[in-house]
Amino acid sequence: MNADNCNPILKKSGAANVPLFLFPIKLRSFQFSVFNFQFIRTFAAVKKIAWFGLILLLVFTFVSCSKKSAVTPPADLISEDTVTQMIAEQLIVESLVFNAPPQYDKDALTKALYSQLFEKYNVSVPRYRSSMSYYFADKERMERIMSRAKEQIDQKKAALPTQE
Repeated sequence: MNADNCNPILKKSGAANVPLFLFPIKLRSFQFSVFNFQFIRTFAAVKKIAWFGLILLLVFTFVSCSKKSAVTPPADLISEDTVTQMIAEQLIVESLVFNAPPQYDKDALTKALYSQLFEKYNVSVPRYRSSMSYYFADKERMERIMSRAKEQIDQKKAALPTQE
C-alpha cells in the first residue's frame, strides 16, 4: 500500500502532492478555502459588530453608573422613625408567617397582619410604597434605617422572657 494513498489530506494533483485544504471545496453551493476572501470580509464585519456592541455596552454602563439626580420626596412622606418601626414590625410579621404551622392559610395570615400594621401607623399602601421608593433611592439612609430596625428587633427580643 502506497503512503500517499493512505493520507486523505494529500491528493495527487498533476505533478506534485499538494494538501487538499489548499483547494476550494464546493459543498452545497458554499465555497470555502484558505484563499476565500469572502470569509475574511465576513469575519471583519463580525469584528466591527462586536466592537460596536462593546462600545455600546460601555456607554450604557457609564450612563447607568453615573451619579443619579436627587429623587424628590413625595408630598406625604412617612418619617424615617415611622418607617424604621414599620420595617421592624414587617420583619416580625414575615417571621411569624414563615414559622406558621402548615394548617394556616399563609396568604390570608399575611394579608391580615399587614392590614393591621398599616392601620396601626395610619398609612395607606400607595403612601408606603412611594415613601419606600424615596428611601431606597438613598443607599446610606436605607442602611441606617435597616440597622435601626434590627436594633429595635434585638431590643424586643431581649425583652421577651427566656425559656428554661
